[in-house]
Amino acid sequence: MNECKPLVLGLVTCILALVAQFYPVKFPGSHTVLVACVAGYCVFHVLLQLYITYVENGMLLVTKPKEGGSRTTDSGLAIRCKMQRFNEDVSISVMRGDAQSPAHPAARGLHSFTFSSS
Repeated sequence: MNECKPLVLGLVTCILALVAQFYPVKFPGSHTVLVACVAGYCVFHVLLQLYITYVENGMLLVTKPKEGGSRTTDSGLAIRCKMQRFNEDVSISVMRGDAQSPAHPAARGLHSFTFSSS
């Protein structure tokens, strides 16, 4: 169920945006619906951003462990993307799947790549 939370939040924001855009009553009559949809969109979008930032910690992909795998893949793999504020460089790290927290010792990454625009 934990994987479904960002999908549900994103789906709710899209539905609110579609209702606000395609509500069958012209603008002066749909003012209340439009305000409710925009307010709901903002609330659910903020919740989605908070979930991605603080719960997922920038994780893009977490794989399941491979059966009979080697020591490095016993916990699966995780890919984390990090971009500092006001910086054009993007850092992508591949690490063990049990390194969900940035403070975990395995969060240093098996491999790390940095992409720069210059």
